[in-house]
Amino acid sequence: MNDEKIIKGLKNRKRSSLEKAIEKYSAYVNVVVYNIIGGKMSKEDIEEAVSDVFISLWNNAEYINGESDSLKAYIGAIARNKAKNKMRELKECCELDKNSYSDEGNPEKELDRGETGRMLYGMIMELGEPNNEIMIRYYYNGEKIREISKAMDINISTVKTKLKRSRERLKEMLHERRDG
Repeated sequence: MNDEKIIKGLKNRKRSSLEKAIEKYSAYVNVVVYNIIGGKMSKEDIEEAVSDVFISLWNNAEYINGESDSLKAYIGAIARNKAKNKMRELKECCELDKNSYSDEGNPEKELDRGETGRMLYGMIMELGEPNNEIMIRYYYNGEKIREISKAMDINISTVKTKLKRSRERLKEMLHERRDG
């Protein structure tokens, strides 16, 4: 289903169009949200922000201009706004008192872990479609191989093979960055 049909369906309140938008753009929304809040919030917070994006898309479908607006750009803008709102919420509710301290461990290690996560996520995106989507669905969203196979209309053995080859490619990329 192309974007124009998805937009038209969303405006006509067809759930199938929302499902198609989620299927088509969930990996993209995950990347946008993760790039803003990844490493700073839990996986559940990221998932909540991603869900909020599609709820907002559904609730505001009448504002999408099917002729001039790209659906991907529109969804990307919603994703950035939702992620930034999440960060504001975190900042407001979790600000540390000047005299308090973090018992989470070494702040430098926390920062390194966040940077490593962002770097790894960026490398996954470099794998290209459909490999990056399979990796995101499996490792970040926790989807089962069978679910990925069904959602992407790919054979189960193909999903397994792509996961294995993607892991091998990521390993190579890590060695190249370390040595280069």
